[in-house]
Amino acid sequence: MPEEVKISVEAVGAGDEIVKIRVDGILDTLTSPQLEKVMNSLIDQERYSIMIDLAGVDYISSAGWGIFISHLKEIREKRGDLKLARMLPQVYEIFELLEFDSILKAYDSIEDARLDFIQNKKVELKVSEFDQAEKRSLTFKQPLTREVNQALIPAEGLSHRIKTMIISDPFLSLGEIVRKLNYNNTDSARVGFWKVFNILRKNRLLRKQNRFKLSWKETKT
Repeated sequence: MPEEVKISVEAVGAGDEIVKIRVDGILDTLTSPQLEKVMNSLIDQERYSIMIDLAGVDYISSAGWGIFISHLKEIREKRGDLKLARMLPQVYEIFELLEFDSILKAYDSIEDARLDFIQNKKVELKVSEFDQAEKRSLTFKQPLTREVNQALIPAEGLSHRIKTMIISDPFLSLGEIVRKLNYNNTDSARVGFWKVFNILRKNRLLRKQNRFKLSWKETKT
């Protein structure tokens, strides 16, 4: 019997500005397209403050995690965010193992996630009260970036750079590796999270223990 997933959507908050998605079941290759449709619909409606209630989810595959990560950039570019809440221990364990906690926020309760949205909104409103000169003084100068073109950074070269980083500093998290790669790019090409994730998986370096083993082995030779 094929696996099933149940998804419900409701608006919460004083002005219904926050959307809560409740998911029950498992998120894998077969069921995750249903959540993908819901996410796409919300983005089409310009609803960018989204909470995902995962209290009823027993398992999330890479396909399921990919939905959250793939939409994160667009949501944050629209000054919104995606927050995960009430993950079961076995799901949170994988969440931490894959180091998604470096780019996604997770909360023990829906209320905690909702309050964080409200707090961030208050900060945003306070910043909007500054005049233009004050706003400019708060702006950080960062290099312009664009999506990576496969031809710009060959996989072999990128794999070597990632391994070199790990050997030099095995304490780096997945998110820190991505940020470090992008910060050091002289050609302004941006390396995506999933590209780094797949390279680490291919080289069996997703686990922190394996990254420490690589560093120890290379520094001993």
